[in-house]
Amino acid sequence: MEAEGAQGLIWSLTIVVMPILLGLAIAYGAYQTWRRRRTGAPPPRGEPGRIDNVDPNPDDAAQNRYMGRLGIISLGVFVVLALVIVAYFFV
Repeated sequence: MEAEGAQGLIWSLTIVVMPILLGLAIAYGAYQTWRRRRTGAPPPRGEPGRIDNVDPNPDDAAQNRYMGRLGIISLGVFVVLALVIVAYFFV
């Protein structure tokens, strides 16, 4: 296929699909907030000046493994998407 087709795909992704996905993400976050408030559970309160869910003694090896896994997954997704686009438009 030609470059105009690829431009059309990029246009449709940025103009049509991405706002829909953003709207769905916002709606899901609003639903989760509403559900949490409906149960009547008070928000967690910590000590003043303390950030919740932060380990004062982080395990650097665990963080490196997590970031490595996240990077590999992200790279795999981008490679698969690139191959699909190349195969669809240029093969």
